[in-house]
Formats: sequence, C-alpha cells, structure tokens
Amino acid sequence: MPIPSRVDRIMSVFPSSRLLPIVRLRLGLGMWLIAWCVFLSEALADDPTARLRDDWGLAKIASGNVWLVPAEFRLQFRLDELQPLERRILTLQQSLEQLATQNRILWETNQQRIDALRRTLAETETDDPQKRKIEKQIRDLEQRAVAPEDLFATPVVRQRLIELTNLRLRVQSIVMEARALHAEMQGQYARLATDSALTGALDRLGSDHRIGPMRQGYRNDLKRLQQFERLVTTDWLPVFRQSDRIRVGGLLEDRIPVMFSWHKSHEPTVLTANMVEAAGVVIPDDAPSVMLTLAGRRLTTRRIPIRSLRFGGTHLKDIPVLVLPADAEDLGAWIGPDAFGEYHVQLDPPRLRLLITDPDKTPAAGS
Repeated sequence: MPIPSRVDRIMSVFPSSRLLPIVRLRLGLGMWLIAWCVFLSEALADDPTARLRDDWGLAKIASGNVWLVPAEFRLQFRLDELQPLERRILTLQQSLEQLATQNRILWETNQQRIDALRRTLAETETDDPQKRKIEKQIRDLEQRAVAPEDLFATPVVRQRLIELTNLRLRVQSIVMEARALHAEMQGQYARLATDSALTGALDRLGSDHRIGPMRQGYRNDLKRLQQFERLVTTDWLPVFRQSDRIRVGGLLEDRIPVMFSWHKSHEPTVLTANMVEAAGVVIPDDAPSVMLTLAGRRLTTRRIPIRSLRFGGTHLKDIPVLVLPADAEDLGAWIGPDAFGEYHVQLDPPRLRLLITDPDKTPAAGS
C-alpha cells in the first residue's frame, strides 16, 4: 500500500470539488443567521416595549397603556376571587342555620308524638292489628328528623359543612396573600419611580403610556379585605362528624388548609409529613423523636415547632407539633383543647359549631 505524500495529506483536509457547493451554502446560511441574530438583538435592545417587559418585568393592561408590576397583576387576580366566595359562604351559612333550626323544631315535635305513640303501643294487645301501624308511625317519625347533636353527621349537612370550611379557609388565605401582595406592589413601584431608564422607555412609547398602579392606593380594596376577613375570622368554626371523627379546619402557616380530627382528651397536636412539607417547614435532623399511640397504632414521630396555626379569629403561634412518619399519612392531622392554651374551647354540635372564646375578650356577636 503506497504511503501518501505530504501534498496528498494536505489536500485531504479540503472538501472535494463535489462538496464545495454544499459547504458554500452552509457557510452562507451560517453568516446570514449570525447577521440576523445581531440585527434582532439590536432591534430588541432598542424596542422600549421589549425592555419594559424583559428588563423590568412589566406588563401592559389589555385595554389601555398602563404598565403594571407583577405583584399588582397577582393582587387583582386575588381580589377578583373574593366576591363570589363571599356570596357562597353567606348562602351556605344561612342554609345550615335554617336546617339546624328546622330539624330541632321537627325533632322536638316528633319526640312528643313518638312518646304518645309509645304509650299507646304499650297499652295495645300483642295480637291487636293496630300494633304494626303504630310501630310504622314511630319509625316514620324517627326518620323525618335526627337528634340535634347528630345533625352534623348526616351526609347532606356534612357535605355543606365541608364546603363551608374549605371556603372560609380559602378566603382567609387570600386576604393575607392580598395584603402581602399590596405591600410588595408598593415596594416595586417605589423602586421604579427613580429609574430614569424606565422613564425614558415610557416616553419613547408616547405620552399616554404610564406606569401603574391601576387604582391609586387600593384604599377601597383594603377596606373590602377587612369585611372579608371579619366574615371568616369568627370565634366559632364549622364542625362536622365523619367516620366517627369530629373534624374542624385550620390554616397552617397562613396558607395551607388542613382538616383536623378532634382529640376529645388531652393529646398532642399532630400533622402529616406532607402537610409540613407543603407549608415549607423543614424538619431539622436533630428534631426529637417521640413515641405516639394514635388510632391504635404505635408510631415514631418528630417534634417540631410550627410558627402559625389559625382557626377562624384564633391565632396559635409557635406551637409544638408531632409529625407523623410517611407510612402513617392516612391518619391525618389531629388537634385538641390543649393546643389552645388559655382559650376556652367548646363543641356545640346542635349548632354545627366549635366555639373558641378568648378569656381576655368579650365574645363576638353571633357566637
């Protein structure tokens, strides 16, 4: 096999004459692409609309030439959520109060009739054909109403109480988020007010272009937030019974809704690992291990502090909780009277409520 000469080796690095047109085409396309990218970057750098969007994160409203910071867009979205939630809460509360009142009246009336029928039944002979009719009348009356203390366990009422609980927690979290967004929005606009480059970009778009906010100060919106807050920060909570557990809703770390089972005795507050993770709480490696018997199961839990738990108008701060292991998530969260410290807590099933009284304050109207 002949050894290639130095000339052959040098020529081998160049494409053959048949490939030269393809190489030239590729080189031409590459040069064109580079030139286009340079032109495009220069055009974008000189486009005030792109700069407002990319450099300062602003966005223009759909109708008009007002540019808003991200926090204001999120704030408006949250404010728009509240009004339909308020209507639904008021409707549910009214319907539940009516159901409780009607059931109590019907139960008391039926009990009087049932007592009378039972006296008649006791005086009726065993072979009397009227005996079966009286027994059926008693069964029918018992089915028309339930004992007031059991109403919160009936499927229809329980479902409405679950919905009411979730809606109240949703409104409470939105109110707190909206207040935080309002403060964030004010800070963002304060920083942009002294940015001369931003002012120049707006001027280039035209004199009718301006930076937000849309509604000066949002004063009326903040007043409305107070009304929404009063609706859900009451000294009572909706309460219901499900699977032989009394359940009540709370707000973990001001944003995560949690449905708690109620301890009737003096037991610790319990959360699941998923709940703690969703709230952004990290379990330290040195968190103490605590043995716990819950629902007949012996478990190794971890004790950590929780910054905030809200139950209506009651705010529990820096309370110790036990976090369940991953294989006990099905047990859910638990809480009882001990978590509320000096507060007086009372279950009131006939009114479908858990009452929480601050000893240092006069109970609110409607509690």
